[in-house]
Amino acid sequence: MVAAVASVARDVILPSTDILDGFYGPVEAVARLDAVVKMFSGATHLHFVGFSWERSHPVVINFLRGLDHATFAARDAASCARFAKDTRLPVMHGADLALLVDAVIPPPAPIAEAISGWRAEGRRIVAVTPNGLWHQAYPDLVTRLTETLVHPALEDAAVLLVPHDHRRGQEDAVVAERVISEIDGRLPAGRLAIAKVRSFPASRGVLALADVQLAGRMHAGIAALSVGTPAAFLAFQKKTRGVLADLGVEEAEVPPELLSDAAAAANLLSAMIEGRAAFWPRISGAVSKARRRARVTLLGGSEPVRGCA
Repeated sequence: MVAAVASVARDVILPSTDILDGFYGPVEAVARLDAVVKMFSGATHLHFVGFSWERSHPVVINFLRGLDHATFAARDAASCARFAKDTRLPVMHGADLALLVDAVIPPPAPIAEAISGWRAEGRRIVAVTPNGLWHQAYPDLVTRLTETLVHPALEDAAVLLVPHDHRRGQEDAVVAERVISEIDGRLPAGRLAIAKVRSFPASRGVLALADVQLAGRMHAGIAALSVGTPAAFLAFQKKTRGVLADLGVEEAEVPPELLSDAAAAANLLSAMIEGRAAFWPRISGAVSKARRRARVTLLGGSEPVRGCA
C-alpha cells in the first residue's frame, strides 16, 4: 500500500472513515495515513471526505496537522464548525457522497490472481458484499443467499465476497465467513474467494473486476457503480432509494425478500451481467453530474474551500 501512484489528479479525494475510525489504534491509524500520503505523493491536495473527529485520537490529529496539503470535509455544517474549532484543521462542509472518492487501489495479489484464473476459464464473477446486521432483521438471509449463488442460473459463476464495513459491531467479515461455511462444498473447488480489503478505494479496485455485485451495504454498491459494475442493492434503508434515483437506476433496489426465491434472484444477477456492456454508458452521465455537483460543494471550484459555510 505504500507504493506511490505514478499519476494522480491535482486533487485526490479519499474517505477518511476508512482510516480514522476508532476501531484502529492511534499507531495503526497514523501508519495507514502515512501510507496514503506516500501513495498519493504527486497530489497537490488530499481531501478527506466524511471526517470523523469524535473517534480520532489526539496522536492522529497531530499527524494530520502536519499535512499542509490536506483538507477535511464534515458531514454537516454544525459538525464542521465543531471539528474546525476542536482540531484547528482546515475542515469544511462538504457533500457526504461516496461517488466523490476517485482513488483506486489495485486488489491484493491473491485476489488478482484468482480473478485472472476465473477469467481464463471464462467464468462470470459475482461479487457479494454482506451486511453484518443481516442476522438481526433476516436470520435466514445467509441461507437464502447461498441458495441463490449455487442456483443453476449462475452455474458458471465464481463468487467473490467483499466485506465492506469493518467497524466494531458491524461484523460484515463474520457474515462473509458464514457464507463461505454454508457454500463450501456446494461450489466446485476454486470458485469462491474473499477479498479482505479495508478501504473504499481498495473495494473499488476489486469491484471493477467483477461482473455484478449483490450489495448488502449502500456505500459498497456505490463503489461498484462508480467503476461501472452493475449492482443489485439489497435495500434495508430508505437512503438507498434516493441515491439510485439520482443515478436513474431505481430498479437496482432489491427487497431482501427477493432472496426467498433463489431462481428469481439468480436470474436477476445473470440478466444484470448480460446487460453490463450497456450499463456504464447508461449511468455515466448521471455519475459524472453527481460528482461535479458534489465537487463544487466540496472544493468550491479549482481551489480548496476552507471553512464551514
